[in-house]
Amino acid sequence: MSSPITTILAAAALAASQPAFAQSFLNKLAEKVQQKVAVPLSSAAGATGGMSSVQPSAEEIRLANEDRADTTLDNRTFKADKRGVSGIYYPSVMLGAASSDREMIYAIGKVYLEFDDQKGLMTIYTRHAFETSNPTKLVPKGTWGETSAGNGRWLRGMLASNRLMLRTAGSDVTMNYKYRQPKYKLDLQNNEVPDGVMMQNLEAMFELEPGVIYVGAPAYGSSGGKPEGHNLLKPGMQLPLLYKAGKEEAAKAWTAERIVAAYSQATAEIDKAGEDADGKADPNLQLLPPHDQPLTKGESDGARAQWSRMIQTPDVANTQRSKRFTLSYLYATSPWAEMRKKQYVNNSFVDTIISRSRVVAAVFQDQEGNHWTNRFYLVEKAPTGVYFGERWSGDYDFALAASSIPKGIGADAARKYQSAAKGK
Repeated sequence: MSSPITTILAAAALAASQPAFAQSFLNKLAEKVQQKVAVPLSSAAGATGGMSSVQPSAEEIRLANEDRADTTLDNRTFKADKRGVSGIYYPSVMLGAASSDREMIYAIGKVYLEFDDQKGLMTIYTRHAFETSNPTKLVPKGTWGETSAGNGRWLRGMLASNRLMLRTAGSDVTMNYKYRQPKYKLDLQNNEVPDGVMMQNLEAMFELEPGVIYVGAPAYGSSGGKPEGHNLLKPGMQLPLLYKAGKEEAAKAWTAERIVAAYSQATAEIDKAGEDADGKADPNLQLLPPHDQPLTKGESDGARAQWSRMIQTPDVANTQRSKRFTLSYLYATSPWAEMRKKQYVNNSFVDTIISRSRVVAAVFQDQEGNHWTNRFYLVEKAPTGVYFGERWSGDYDFALAASSIPKGIGADAARKYQSAAKGK
């Protein structure tokens, strides 16, 4: 068992709606911490992510150790995961958690992380997570996951690369779990220097090594002459870690520079693994059947031109950076659907048709001869001065769909509707 933690937060600054006694206590705490930030913050490798940049009071240490000694989490039964990520962890920073009614802030010395490796979700529990009747005694559990449009690919990439990086913290995390972080100002040489204290919520979750997890801000990319991860390289920066028993020294060894480098490497590995996973032909993937109203010759030509544009847009091209695609054929899977808008025509506001769209499926190959497919919306704009669909002039555009991300498909399935590609 690691030694008692010495950097646990007993209080966090929350919304102005807190009761007067809580506001007073928090203000005094912030004032006290602010005075301490005036002292150099590099006492224990603080400039590179050390674990004691802002010292707690003796009372905070007592409350943290009391929470750490409690056996509620030790005696609960949680779901295990295949990689053994789940378990009891200890925070490296001064961590506080708010009750569900915002009446109380608890010092947190120990948490349980439960990882669902099927859904890619991480849940954090404190000993206060199981209260059933008193909201002041309940600290809501919090979750991390992936909610981006490409979350399926990211999860497949994590699984294939044996990495754990969940970039989206739920509101139950960001609202309730906070730690002290220095505020910064620019000195006369435009250097960022500590200037007081603010409360910072937990953010991304990234496993640095088995038993050590980073839960702070994601590392920013380089910009404006600043290096990659510059947001984590400020002097005195608190870098919140969660570590298992026996891993405290390993956690201390993770400097800001190491975290930034590992973050960049893991992101690249997950991206590449997800790309490779999506590049494998899905033996169960089948094309949608063609619509009984096929593309005309003009529509087919327009769709080909728009597919060539669409496949090069960053949202699509960046999902398969190493691939170069050549279109084999495409066909419509839906009828035209009109887009209407109220416009002032002939001295009155009327419904007009401003465009129409239909779904087009494309089949294509990469430079190695592998087959791929995706779908997109072919959009045709109404000609100028035409309001009711009297005619169309072939002014085409495209719109992305969730299915615009290329997917590998077997050769036989890819050729199934080739005859439907002939424009009428």
